[in-house]
Amino acid sequence: MEKSLFYFIEASKEMNFTKTAKRCFITQQGLSDHIKRLEETYDTCLFERKPKLKLTRQGELLLDYAKKVLVMEKDLNKKIEEYNKKTRGEFSFGINASRARILLPETLSNYMEIYPNIKVSSVLDDTVKHSERIINGELDMFLGVNTPANKLLNIKKVFFDNIFVVLSKNTLEKTFGNSADTYLKNPLKKINLRDLSKLKFILSLGQSTTTSRVNEFFNEKSINLNSTIFISDYDTQFDICSKEFAATFSPTLILSRVIERNKCCLSEKEKLLAFRIYGLEDSLSIEFVKHKYFNPPEYINKFIEILEYEIKQTYMDIENYFSIEKNKPSH
Repeated sequence: MEKSLFYFIEASKEMNFTKTAKRCFITQQGLSDHIKRLEETYDTCLFERKPKLKLTRQGELLLDYAKKVLVMEKDLNKKIEEYNKKTRGEFSFGINASRARILLPETLSNYMEIYPNIKVSSVLDDTVKHSERIINGELDMFLGVNTPANKLLNIKKVFFDNIFVVLSKNTLEKTFGNSADTYLKNPLKKINLRDLSKLKFILSLGQSTTTSRVNEFFNEKSINLNSTIFISDYDTQFDICSKEFAATFSPTLILSRVIERNKCCLSEKEKLLAFRIYGLEDSLSIEFVKHKYFNPPEYINKFIEILEYEIKQTYMDIENYFSIEKNKPSH
């Protein structure tokens, strides 16, 4: 990318020439010269200097095009690498931390057997932050959940996650009494809204897509959840649930962590169960997201193929496990 355009993009992020120059390791005068050169080239003013630094409308237009150029240039570099039949390359992939813990170890292990010299940078963050990085040309692709539509994003839906209630067997029996057996004996039974109102819940903090969907659903039903604990980490939520006094919500894929917990040396009463919720169907869309103008090279497409296979296998393992567990006789 032409250097002046690069510095223009960087300056637009902070709206502070001094901080931008320091971060980009150039002098403030050097940065100003690059901006001035662009303004002379396009015969327009790109920044309003007073009372506070901000982009003019022409500056906003140039920024939009500059970001597209950045994405297309990255795409070109990757394509040239491919045409040159190089065995080296690199890409960045975004994913939520909880899903990364489940999916990346096996995915990367299989991928590196095929492409041992490709550098993979995994960025752990939420869907909203990843979307911003894609638009700004700072990320190649990501695994998103209910990604907000944007004209610059290509969103490919690949799976749907349901939302489950997770609780210990002991909590189920203590809270529901005699009706607990109907849930334990029927693997397909969904927890009804009346029974849900009896439980105490742990909810996630921040921009949790699962919590947002849960709140939306229960607001529609005019039901107030009894929730006094808020923790973002699923593993911690599950640990607390095993202590018999609370339940939480989990997407299908994250139930893989419940299976791992249950394999540890826990008593039967501490084992966690998972149940669907009556009326809440296919709540979370799992998607591969890239920039509209980015055409991934073969080595990125292969990574996506391997990751998609790993997701399918994980879903199968989860479905088989909980069907078996729920059919076990209760003691």
